[in-house]
Amino acid sequence: DYTSLQESVRALNREHSSRRTSISFPSQRADRMNLDIAEELKTVRKSGITLAPEAGSERLRAVINKGLNHGQIISAIESAYQSGWNSVKLYFMCCLPTETDEDLQGIIEILKEATEKCRQIRKNDPENHSRQIEFTCTISNFVPKPFTPFQWFGQVTREETRRKHRVLKEALKNSHLNNVTLNVTEPEISLMEAVISRGDRSYGDLIYKAFRKGATFDAWDDQFQPRLWHEVAEELGTTLEEMACVDREVGSTQPWEVVHIGLHNWWLVKEWEKSLSESETGNCTENTCHACGVCTELDTNHELADPSKEVMKKNPFVKELAAHDDEDSHPSLFFTKPAEAPPVETVQRVRLEFTKSGDLRFIGHLDLQTLLIRALRRAGVTMAYSQGFNPSPKLSIAMPLSLFMESRAEVAELELAEALPVSEFLSRLNNQLPPEVQVSRVLELSEKPGQSLSSAIGTARYEARFAGLQEAEETKEALLEAISSSIEEINRSDEILVETKKKIKKGRKRRKSGNGKGSDKPVMKNIRPGIVELTLQDTDEIVLAMELSCNSELHVKPQEVLDCISPKGKWRICRTGLKSLRGIELINHDLKGISATDSPESEKELSKVN
Repeated sequence: DYTSLQESVRALNREHSSRRTSISFPSQRADRMNLDIAEELKTVRKSGITLAPEAGSERLRAVINKGLNHGQIISAIESAYQSGWNSVKLYFMCCLPTETDEDLQGIIEILKEATEKCRQIRKNDPENHSRQIEFTCTISNFVPKPFTPFQWFGQVTREETRRKHRVLKEALKNSHLNNVTLNVTEPEISLMEAVISRGDRSYGDLIYKAFRKGATFDAWDDQFQPRLWHEVAEELGTTLEEMACVDREVGSTQPWEVVHIGLHNWWLVKEWEKSLSESETGNCTENTCHACGVCTELDTNHELADPSKEVMKKNPFVKELAAHDDEDSHPSLFFTKPAEAPPVETVQRVRLEFTKSGDLRFIGHLDLQTLLIRALRRAGVTMAYSQGFNPSPKLSIAMPLSLFMESRAEVAELELAEALPVSEFLSRLNNQLPPEVQVSRVLELSEKPGQSLSSAIGTARYEARFAGLQEAEETKEALLEAISSSIEEINRSDEILVETKKKIKKGRKRRKSGNGKGSDKPVMKNIRPGIVELTLQDTDEIVLAMELSCNSELHVKPQEVLDCISPKGKWRICRTGLKSLRGIELINHDLKGISATDSPESEKELSKVN
């Protein structure tokens, strides 16, 4: 709803593009998207673009008060395609109040017309549009939310949601659109969202008992256990659908009204009635007050981007800007000289060894990479970037670390566009990193190594600590004896078969009505040749030391070995080292690249810093 989006995007680009900082939106209103904004978004790097038509028909968009017409949606898609986006994500809602199958068919009609319009653009300008447009269409199920006119409206049942999904998939199949990938949200997930969204304090029993039964990371799809939640609801004498799908009396007091956000209940009732009559409420930016109560109750006001006369009188500079002939109102927009492009030539290469521990074991590989890049920027380190549509820092981490694992010896390589003394680099970077991620060693390479880190990895060393000793049914001595016996059996064996999953990718045509993901085919693999070392350490705790193969020929995961030793055991795993195929520390791999000027004195500067 921000009225100065184009001006702000342009100003931010001019301020930050020299540091390769780009702008991206999670989703964009179709009536706010135009060619100018599309061009600005791809100034630094062309990230994905997501448009939100919300519903398939103008009637239903009026019901949910989204003032979008069909032409605005098609025009926004055309603008994105003309600006170079061959792939566009579209976001729609399903199972909305008063929705019919005709409204669902409207989603397919939008896709068909947009495809045809873009086909005409490609036909008229084949040089700049060599590929047809592709759509990733995400369908989310309606969840009634507090402080909205639909807070009294129950969610449709899971069976009805699945039927609507089938209607959409069948309509897409009959449309013969091979450029569309359709993703739908699972009804069970939406059901849980509605339960928690509409709940009062009594629902705390449901959440707590589910947690006690093992519902801990249910926000992750692969950890979600709907059966467990249904069981707990039955124990409490109800069902999840009774909690989420039953309509409530319109105007009745709801549990969340202990929080006052300024909106009056009677105003939400009025908006509910307007929705049923398909009447829209205009935007406040059109200088129309609808007496919702926010401004008066919270002692605030809704100001537009254009300065008022009173503001211009108090600030001559604002008056000067307002009188400027240019349509842009942000002062930084008057600096028309484009920002200098950052240097892309590599002048220094460094190799890092760093830790990942504590709570940060819960972040994934991409988040870790983002953390390092942001810390480097804050430290004032000038990184070298790749070239092309999507320039990115030349940072590579040797091998992704599995979620929940810690490490004392992760290895990465980084290329810099401005040289720094390694001691200064180490100090500046560690000052910007959290305690759980700290660089312990830095080596400077005088030339590009002949082999990448990822292709040079041979084995990885791990420590696994038994984490459930107090809760274990057996004594420590019995556990030690059982684990020792399993280790001896593994070391004597020539073959240990474990089931793993091989990713099977779907073709583009087969993806169009699925979830856009490949399937996993179970296969058996022999991990025994990849177990280089497996010993039980002599400590007060139960600690295993492992060295496992992790090259392109055979990759053995530590959890696969631990499942063979103690299938029900809980372990905390830490990676303690990486070795190259030649059996040396990975950070010392291909040392022909180490600067010849490094002396024993300077080696102290590069060694571990505590």
